[in-house]
Amino acid sequence: MIKNLFRFIAKKTSYCFATVPFVVLSGYFAASYAFFVIYFSIDPFEPEELNAFTTTLIAMLLIVPFIHALLLGAFENLKIPALFKFARKINNFYKNLDGHNNLKDDDLLESLQLLVRFPQYHMLVAILIAITVILPSIIVEYLFSRSLYHLVITSSGGMIAGILFCYFCYVITETLTSGLRGECRQMISRQNMQNPNIYGISIREKIVFIIIIVFLSMAMLVYFLSFCNPTLISTLGFLATTFLTVIVLTSLYFRSINNAFTRILITTRELSRGGGELLYLGNNEKELIEFAENFNVSVRESIELRHNLEQKVESRTEDLVKKAAELEEANRRLKELDRLKSGFLSSVSHELRTPLTSVLGFARLIRKDFTKIFIPLAQGETKREKKAGRINENLGIIVREGERLTRLINDVLDLAKIESGRMEWRDEPFASGEAIEHAVQAVSGQFAQNPDVELSINIPEGLPLIKADRDRFMQLIINLLNNAAKFTERGNVCVDAAVRNDGWVEISVNDTGPGIPPEDIYKVFDKFHQVTRNDTLKDKPGGTGLGLAICRQIVERYKGKIWVESVFGKGSRFVFVLPPFITKNEMEV
Repeated sequence: MIKNLFRFIAKKTSYCFATVPFVVLSGYFAASYAFFVIYFSIDPFEPEELNAFTTTLIAMLLIVPFIHALLLGAFENLKIPALFKFARKINNFYKNLDGHNNLKDDDLLESLQLLVRFPQYHMLVAILIAITVILPSIIVEYLFSRSLYHLVITSSGGMIAGILFCYFCYVITETLTSGLRGECRQMISRQNMQNPNIYGISIREKIVFIIIIVFLSMAMLVYFLSFCNPTLISTLGFLATTFLTVIVLTSLYFRSINNAFTRILITTRELSRGGGELLYLGNNEKELIEFAENFNVSVRESIELRHNLEQKVESRTEDLVKKAAELEEANRRLKELDRLKSGFLSSVSHELRTPLTSVLGFARLIRKDFTKIFIPLAQGETKREKKAGRINENLGIIVREGERLTRLINDVLDLAKIESGRMEWRDEPFASGEAIEHAVQAVSGQFAQNPDVELSINIPEGLPLIKADRDRFMQLIINLLNNAAKFTERGNVCVDAAVRNDGWVEISVNDTGPGIPPEDIYKVFDKFHQVTRNDTLKDKPGGTGLGLAICRQIVERYKGKIWVESVFGKGSRFVFVLPPFITKNEMEV
C-alpha cells in the first residue's frame, strides 16, 4: 500500500519528491518524541518561553517541508526543476524509464550510482533540515528563558529529534527506492554491461546503527523515568513512542534484507527447476550486492554451458537422425539383397537339382554296368585291369561328389527357407527320447563304415515331451552326429540326454575327435565355416559347412540355446537345450 502510494506520487510529481511526504511524517514523529523530553524536564519551562519555543518549532515544521519539496523537485511538472542536481538526474532517469528514451550505458551507470547514494544524499538533506528547524527554536527559547539549563535541555531534545529524523530519512528512502535500483541493475545486465560494484552501507553497519538506536532509546527512557516529572499518561505515551520508534526502524532495516533473501530463495528454486532467471536486488547492502553479482556470474556460466550442451545435443541428435536414416536405408537395401539372395539360391538350387539328379543317376548306372560287364572282360590283362580300376574309382568319386553336392543344395534350400520365413514348421508334441533313438538309427550305417568308432546312446526313461517339428528335431540330431562322424577317426561318439533343474531338456553329442582350436569356437555355427587341420585337400572334411548353421536356426526357432565345449586335441561336446511341452493340467498344478 505504501509503495503504491509512493509510485502514485512519483508519477504525479517527481521521483525524489515522492519520498518527502513519508520523510516529513517521520520528522514530525521525531519532533513529538523529543518534545516529551523537553516538556517533562526536571526544571519546568515557563509558559511564555514554552509557547515561544513551541510556536517557533511549529512554524519551522510548516515552512521547512516546502523548502524540502523544492530541493527534491515537487514542482517539476510545473517546469520548476529540483534545486539539487542529483535529484534532477534521478527524476529525469525515472521519466525516461518507461519509454527507454536516451538511456545510454553511461546514463544507466550514473543513474545507478545516484540511486545507490540517494539515501545518503537525502540523509545529508535531512541534517540540513534538522538544523534549520532546531536551531531557530533553541535560539528563541534561550532568548525568553536566559537559562543555560533550558538551553541544554532543548539542545538535547533537538539532537534526539535530529538523529531520529536522519535515521528515518535514510531507512525510508532506501526502502522506497529499492524497486528502481533493482530495475536499473536489470537494465544494465540486459545490455550486457558489466555490473559495477556499487553499493551503500554494509549489513554490519546497519546492525551497528540499530544497536545505537536501541541504546539511545533505552537511555532516553531511563532518563525520562528517572529525572523527569511525568504523569502516568505521559509515561505510557513515552514508553509507547519509544518502542514504536525501535520497532519501526528495526522492521524497516530488516524488511529489505528479508525481501532480498526471499528473492534469492525464489530465484534459486527457479534455477533448480531449469530456469535461468538472474538475481536483481534493489538492496544497498554491500554483502547482498556482491552475492547477487557473483550469483549472476554463476547463472550466466550455467546458462552458457546449458546452451552449449543443448547445441551439442541438438547437433548430435541431427547426426543420429541422419545416421538412423542411413542405417534404415542400408537395412532396407540389405533386406532387399537378402531377399534377392534367398530367391537366387532357391532358384539356382532348384535349377541345379534336376541336372544333378540326372548326372548322379547316370553315373551310378554307368558304374554299375561298367562293374558288371567291362571289368570282367579286362581280367587277365594287367594294363586293362589297371585302366578299368582307375575308371571305376573315378566313377566312385563322381558319385560321392554328386551326393555331396546334393546335400549342399538341400542344405542351402533348407537354410534359405528358414531365413526367409518360408519353411513350413509342423509343430506337435512328441517323445524326445524316441526321436533321438530314430535319429541315431538313421546314421548308424555311416558309423558302421568305420569300425574304429563306436556309437553309443545314453537316454534316461521319462524324458518330457517336446513341442516342435519332429523331422527338424531329427535333422538337428543327425547333423550333429554327421559332424562328429566326419571328424572322429577312432574312439567313440555318444549321445546323452537329461532333464535340467529348470525342466528344460538338454541333449549333447560327445566325440573323441581332434577338438576345435580356441579361435574357431565362436565360428563353428557360422555359415560355410569349416574347421580344418591344414590346407591340403585330403584333410578337408567332406561336409557343406551349413549343417551346424542349420542346427542353430532350428534351436533358436524354439527359443533354445546351442553351444560347443571343446578341448583342442581331446574332442568336442555339442550341447543344445529346448523347453519342455507343458500341458494345461501341468500348468494348473
